[in-house]
Amino acid sequence: MSTVGRDLDASTPQEDPEFTPGPAEASDDPLASEQQLGSTERGTAANDALRSLSRAARSFLIYDTHNEAIRNFLESYQKDMQKVLAFGGFELEVRPFELVLDKEVVYIERERGRSLAFRMFRDGVRRLTFQQEVTWPELLRFLEILSIRYTGVRQNEDDIVTLLWKAGFQHIEIVAVEGFVADEEEFGESSSARRRRRHQASGGVAIEIPPDWDLPIDAHDREGIPVMYRAINEERISALRGELASLNLPDLALSLVRGMLALVADRTDPTQVGDITSLIDDVRDFLLSEGQLDRLLELAQLLPSVGSTDPAWLAGQLRRTSDVRALKRIFHSIPKSAQHAPQELVDLIDISGQNPIAAVLETLQLERTAHGRRVARDLLGRYVVGAQAELEEWLPKLDGELAADLFGSMAEAEPTLALGLLPLVIDRSERELHNELLRFLDRPESDKVRQAILGTLLQSSAEQVRLAAINIVVDGEDREAADILLQRLETHAEDIREEEASRIGEALMRLSPAESTRRMLGWVKPKKLRDAVSGVTESGRIRQWASVAGLGASDDDRAEDTIRWFAKRTTDELHAHCMRTLVRRRHRIAGIKPHG
Repeated sequence: MSTVGRDLDASTPQEDPEFTPGPAEASDDPLASEQQLGSTERGTAANDALRSLSRAARSFLIYDTHNEAIRNFLESYQKDMQKVLAFGGFELEVRPFELVLDKEVVYIERERGRSLAFRMFRDGVRRLTFQQEVTWPELLRFLEILSIRYTGVRQNEDDIVTLLWKAGFQHIEIVAVEGFVADEEEFGESSSARRRRRHQASGGVAIEIPPDWDLPIDAHDREGIPVMYRAINEERISALRGELASLNLPDLALSLVRGMLALVADRTDPTQVGDITSLIDDVRDFLLSEGQLDRLLELAQLLPSVGSTDPAWLAGQLRRTSDVRALKRIFHSIPKSAQHAPQELVDLIDISGQNPIAAVLETLQLERTAHGRRVARDLLGRYVVGAQAELEEWLPKLDGELAADLFGSMAEAEPTLALGLLPLVIDRSERELHNELLRFLDRPESDKVRQAILGTLLQSSAEQVRLAAINIVVDGEDREAADILLQRLETHAEDIREEEASRIGEALMRLSPAESTRRMLGWVKPKKLRDAVSGVTESGRIRQWASVAGLGASDDDRAEDTIRWFAKRTTDELHAHCMRTLVRRRHRIAGIKPHG
């Protein structure tokens, strides 16, 4: 990591005039709140946010991650960060025990074991910037990093700076230096005591510090001339900080790749493509994890510059930019509100040279999120046009969910293609496909096959699909479909539940009132009285249920008398159904709208 300026040894803060050491011992209450500060409204908001951040990070020391208290700390952290971000983005100067915003101290805690500022300063963070556009997932990841450093005592975990760099934040920037950090168990020793102990432990041998370490500058040069301080132009300092800003990491990574590719292309240089494979793999994985599609596309466009060196290597590298593993990570990085696949993703797949339909379908087998599947289906729609022969091979082999995704993408992108492939799915029984057929009925292209689709949907294994199909039949006054409903009542009534039976009865009465009235009067009031009271099969009971609902929708004068007659002679359940139907019938005739 590059170093900005000269910094004092973070393990001996007493040598910094602005550094005031606190006690080594931790507080009795590890979640005790830091000091409230703030002379301005913005400063107060920043102080609240930083204290909430510190408490949330330390809470993982004493609570299980599923504890309700953790959720409360997270909610407080999110709320307080939103308040300070309402004033705009903010930049914090990190001091040993203080955080400063626009020359105002907005956080202070002098106990090392609890100090948020000390944790960051010790690991080398010197400036921390939150842009106003920072997202909650980024803030949550920032909290996770701080929590790791609070709970990872005496482990070989990365320091805060390394973890922040690896996170690849888009709206959080850091400026850092290299630190010279003492072991955790040495905190609380004075620098002189620590030096004496190390000297004794080493048998009097001096400890060698790496020659390139960022140590305080000598007071005199080799010739004994005093070294004088000279102010550096702020513009130059800002430029240096900008080079180290975390938002520039993708550009720096791509710049490095360009340089290495240039060496491979240089015939006078011994560098081969195999020498840079691990670098390209790391850069690609970093860009994938951060959802940097534009940069990932740029990386893919750079690779052909050395393609002639090793075509097989190039093909493998390009394929990995949009294979199943890459596509799954890309789908997760796309905003949940996105309705369409980004153009950069389409370009990536085109460059990769692989079969796009096969790649997307294979990814869909693993993708479970709703927004990921939505984007994948849109992506499929880009490639189905002109691929009828391939689709004819795919559809019979796919399970219901994948077949529905493929058929749905065809219906969106090329309805006439979906119409041509309808015979491959119309006789299938999967609910997912039936839902797609329901949506397809809203398209004008479905008019020629409307009856065939409705025939399938009215006999679907999914009740919700059948109910939706009944609504379509009634709204379209499709009298031909009435025969299908009547046949279901007569031959498969035992498979129908009460709600559907009511909807069928009402639909039949609306589509074919005269014939339906005749049949329903016979089902409710059979010639043999005993069949109305006892010995009725389950199929007969469902037909009676449908008949009561249908007669309730009839204007025939006999309807109400028949329902009342039946209510006195049937079971409690059917009796209640009769009474509710009579109430609704009277309201309908009187023009009273039902409640709820």
